[in-house]
Amino acid sequence: MSRSDGQVRENTISELSNVDYATLTADEQLLILQLQHDILESVARGGDALATVERICRLAEQMLPNAVATVMQMDAVNEYLNVFAAPSASPEVVARLNRLRPGPGSGSCGNAVYHRKPQFVRDTFTDARWSGLRDLAHDYNLRACWSMPIYASEPRPIGSFALSSFAQCEPGNFHRKILEISASIIGIILAREKSEENLHLFAQTFEGLTEGVMITDAQQRIVLVNQAFVDVLGYTLDEVVGETPRMFASDRHDEAFYRRMWERIETQGHWCGELWNKRKNGEEFPEWLSISAVENTAGTLTHYIGIFSDVSERHATQRRLEEEYALRQKIIESIPAAFFLLDEEQRPMMLNRHMLETLGMGEGEYVDHRLADYVCQEDRPRVLETMERVRAGETVSMEIGVLAQGGQVVPHRLNATAIDLADGQHLLGVALDISENKRIETSLKRESEKIRFMLRHAIDGVHILDVQGNLIEASDSFCEMLGYTRDEMQGVNVVRWDAGRSLSGAGPSAPWQLAGADRRRFETRHRRKDGSLIDVEVSSVGMNFDGQRVVFNSSRDITSRNEAKARIEHLAYHDQLTGLPNRSLLLDRLGQALASAQRAERHGAVIFVDLDQFKRINDVHGHMVGDSVLRQMAQRLRGILHQGDTIARFGGDEFVLLMPDLGRAHEEAATAALVLGHEIRQALGTPVQIEGQEYDVSASLGISLFPKRGDSVEDLIREADIAMYRAKDSGRNTLIFFEQDMQAAIAERYVFEHDLRNAVQQETGLELFMQGQVDAAGAVIGAEALVRWRHPVRGLIPPAEFIPLAEETGLIVGIGDWVLRESCRLMARWREAGKDLNLAVNVSPRQFRQDDFIARIRKILADTGADPKFLTLEITENLLIERAAEAVSRMQALAEMGVRFSIDDFGTGYSSLAYLKRMPLKELKIDKSFVRDLPGDPNDAALIETILSMAHYLGLEVVAEGVETKAQFDFLASRGCEYFQGYLFQKPLPSAVWQDSIEP
Repeated sequence: MSRSDGQVRENTISELSNVDYATLTADEQLLILQLQHDILESVARGGDALATVERICRLAEQMLPNAVATVMQMDAVNEYLNVFAAPSASPEVVARLNRLRPGPGSGSCGNAVYHRKPQFVRDTFTDARWSGLRDLAHDYNLRACWSMPIYASEPRPIGSFALSSFAQCEPGNFHRKILEISASIIGIILAREKSEENLHLFAQTFEGLTEGVMITDAQQRIVLVNQAFVDVLGYTLDEVVGETPRMFASDRHDEAFYRRMWERIETQGHWCGELWNKRKNGEEFPEWLSISAVENTAGTLTHYIGIFSDVSERHATQRRLEEEYALRQKIIESIPAAFFLLDEEQRPMMLNRHMLETLGMGEGEYVDHRLADYVCQEDRPRVLETMERVRAGETVSMEIGVLAQGGQVVPHRLNATAIDLADGQHLLGVALDISENKRIETSLKRESEKIRFMLRHAIDGVHILDVQGNLIEASDSFCEMLGYTRDEMQGVNVVRWDAGRSLSGAGPSAPWQLAGADRRRFETRHRRKDGSLIDVEVSSVGMNFDGQRVVFNSSRDITSRNEAKARIEHLAYHDQLTGLPNRSLLLDRLGQALASAQRAERHGAVIFVDLDQFKRINDVHGHMVGDSVLRQMAQRLRGILHQGDTIARFGGDEFVLLMPDLGRAHEEAATAALVLGHEIRQALGTPVQIEGQEYDVSASLGISLFPKRGDSVEDLIREADIAMYRAKDSGRNTLIFFEQDMQAAIAERYVFEHDLRNAVQQETGLELFMQGQVDAAGAVIGAEALVRWRHPVRGLIPPAEFIPLAEETGLIVGIGDWVLRESCRLMARWREAGKDLNLAVNVSPRQFRQDDFIARIRKILADTGADPKFLTLEITENLLIERAAEAVSRMQALAEMGVRFSIDDFGTGYSSLAYLKRMPLKELKIDKSFVRDLPGDPNDAALIETILSMAHYLGLEVVAEGVETKAQFDFLASRGCEYFQGYLFQKPLPSAVWQDSIEP
């Protein structure tokens, strides 16, 4: 065995030998040492490996009566376990155990090898680890089985050593030590069974033991020691060879001790016992030593073998236990309560000093009495019944009267429980004198009654809650405040009346959750019995009351005060005539909006509104009519506001609207402000009816966008005011931006959107175009439907100019529905003419995500009579980025109707290949940006080949769009692309023209 193999072997033994000798009794240690001695002697004498292992099995069986030892060994390919030795097992058992494959259900041995750790099975009839050998266990009544993996030089087990019992049992430390030692030595024997050098084998066994071993010749001169010996005593082998064991002797034993020891060895051949030896450093230590005389085959004494274990730890443990016992006794005696330990008959076994003093007894006077004898007569039946419950396993606490000196009855709190000791069950108890507690309790009860009387008659709404919020006590005024009777309030939880929100923010909305001692004052709301809410000011503080932690609260109704405060605040920040925010409140909100817009990089707007010719109404019809007009104008402006916006009366006939968030882009905010401005003009332009008289009113509006570099609140108001006066100078009843460069662009966009909305709503100006799709032979197989807008003034407008606006405004949904409907009508006419052509229609993400999209598709198909199997819906990859699962679900529902799907502009988005596999796709459409530079661009060429390869792997057809040259067509066709679309074959044509182009 090499040094590395030896190191592995030592580590393996160390990992398995986890039973400390200190946990074994002296008798068990003697038996273990005797077993080791017998095993080592058998190994040292050499002989057949099987015979040696069987000898070890029989020795182990002697340590566990009614048991069978078994050694199993892995086969040459480490696949099956076979029985190597089982001297007490029948051939039938051996035959059934052979070819056992290690695994979770292969019994204790198979699991020990499989998990590489010991397996202790108490009941083989029920344990899952024996599921594969259950019949064997029943047939031979094997009730328990403990198995230890056997290691050699390799890190994996080479077999197992097991003890099987015919009774249910678990191994103690003694039997675990037997398993460890036997498995360790058997591992060495099995690993070296073919070796003829038994001396070398013995040396490995010798070095592998964790116990110290010393071998002397017949003259007691040391010839060999193992590593454990060196580790314990501190000497090297060279330092002790040739010396006698007397060099280790301590001064604790006299010559007579050693003489008796050697007489025993000479007469009986063996001696074991505890003695003290000395380490090299002079330290004396106790050891458990076994010495045996070894004779050769001729009966001549040749050697002595000494095996010892350092029992210093056991001595330390014993000292520690003695010290702990003394400490426990001291603690028990110092307990300021009566402590007692009773036997099964409830007779005292131990009473501490306090108990004896309470009873007026001396040590030993209590022997012939029972616990009930020291309890007052009226409590004795209850104590006897309670002690029976304790014996049944219940821990009890109760008050009893103890008979003290002179027959005085002293109240005590008794706590008792049952404990199991080596000599049976005992009752352990502590009785605490609670005389003073009783006196204090009586006094506190009287004080509590006084406090309750004062609480009930307090003027404020006083109420006391426990930490769960349940009402303990409340004053009459608190019950009246909430509209409940005292009986109705008894024990209810605070959630019944607490409205759950703080008015001031200065305190919690759940005052019953206060646990500290700090006083808290805050405002909240209480809910009355009739459901109405009242504002209250609550003072709360945590305290102890009647022996529990509570929260003391005092509530004062401040509803009237808050209403008056709110009226004052409203008057300070609102216009009295219209009820709108006034100039002060507007400027405050505008300052906040400006700061927020600068931080968030978003845009808002201020609209200054001035009523045209209002002075004439005042002059001609009087101020009362003018005030009525102002109120109606304010009401109309309120109806236009969106959430978060502010409308304020700025003074006279001037109003200011604040829109704090109209979008991130400057143009987006300008458009939104323009739309709102037109709504304001339209709303205010409707004639006003006052007492049957109609008055015409219009308004001039000035708009200023923010934020702008360096602008303040005053700057924004001034800019909007300037823009408003420009509107008046332009003829009144109009709208002007302060930013003049924005005016023309926004006005143009507004008109453009207005015209597009009319075209969509009235379905006028939208035209359907077609661009054909061909196969590799050039035959037309279908087309893609395209939409164009013919503007009444600007003429035909390409999609790039109006589709983005349609997406932004939501008009794309209407345009998409129109294209789908017209396309399906065209498909129905083709079918009637005997032409089965595919038609692809683009669907925008916004249109696809409409809740009724599937229903609308179903209705269009039903209304037009189009065959869904010739309809292909083209969706973009970006549709799958958000809510991909929902998109796949909708696609599957439409696919069940027969509709086909294609991924448009494939390669420009971020498709998930996992979702591509799940989607009911028929084709991929390669974006023209990848086709444009073919075949010259190697990157595009590689990307095209990858897309085609992936599509064909997924069973999808491929359409290449944007094919404009013959070279592009040839490259795509040679790589297996099925269909093509582009100017090389056909430009987009009006649907009627395209249909004529495919006529024969």
